[in-house]
Amino acid sequence: MKNLLIVSTFTYLLLSSDAADWPHQRGPLMNGTVPANSSTLSILPDDPSFIWRLPAADGFAAPIITKDRVIYGDLQNRKETFHALNLADGKPLWHHELDDPHKDGFGTGPRCAPVSDGAIVLLQSCKGALHCLDLDTGKLLWKKSYQTDFKAPYFGEKGTAQGGSRHGYNASPCIDGEQVIALASGPGAAVVCLDKKTGDVIWQSQDDQAAYSPPMVATLAGVKQVLCFTVEGIMGLDRSDGTLLWRVPLSTDYGRHVIAPIIHGDLVIVGSHQFGMRATRVFNKDGKISIEEGWKGGVEIGPNISSPVLIGDHLYQLV
Repeated sequence: MKNLLIVSTFTYLLLSSDAADWPHQRGPLMNGTVPANSSTLSILPDDPSFIWRLPAADGFAAPIITKDRVIYGDLQNRKETFHALNLADGKPLWHHELDDPHKDGFGTGPRCAPVSDGAIVLLQSCKGALHCLDLDTGKLLWKKSYQTDFKAPYFGEKGTAQGGSRHGYNASPCIDGEQVIALASGPGAAVVCLDKKTGDVIWQSQDDQAAYSPPMVATLAGVKQVLCFTVEGIMGLDRSDGTLLWRVPLSTDYGRHVIAPIIHGDLVIVGSHQFGMRATRVFNKDGKISIEEGWKGGVEIGPNISSPVLIGDHLYQLV
């Protein structure tokens, strides 16, 4: 199937607001949040004009924009392949073959959006290959395999396989300072913290299976945490060493937890089409992290695939 990658005047309107880059599918802050004092578009252009466009092959991974480059993925020569283009004119800068493709009833091609901090770009395949590239040159700096390095399962769309082992490891990793947080889905290595420059393991934690929701880093109740919405539910880990701080068990058929956690104050909000919405309040009592239910909503407001967006005190989502 032929697809088109299009850059229009609408793209430039978006990028000219508060941030010149969109280095993560959840936005410049990687959290799907538009701060209350940010400028937003009040109207959309009736007929945006094309600046450039080019054909793209199969894939579901969202493109990103960083340092005047567009990074996108598709299926080329039966490989998950990522490309860097010049934002102004679409001129190819480099490409990188990542992995053999996963295929299921939804199709094939890359599904995990790339992530960049302006120096490196992280690419993750459906089968759990994680490659770190130099953003400017496309040179491979280091790589990991969730299956080989962390013993992550991968079955494809078979039987009762859940989460990433069923439809691919599609939860984009997170860059936090000089480290990378990824959902490796291995025993004792559900969540791994890697050195950004070398890929060396700094810590690994828990036994959860990865779903499709990206890990988030946020400070809640005065403690910096890694928030992960896995097959087994939502949990918070100590950012410094991966110690489990809290957990809320949640279940959806086949581990279909897709939406990224939303952080609002000390509330962590997740949801699915089967259990609805859940908000967990995190608080610090005498130096010990505790949790309580903030609020919950029924399945009539439960999201399936699309992650919500937080603007001020209001949450917007597709159900």
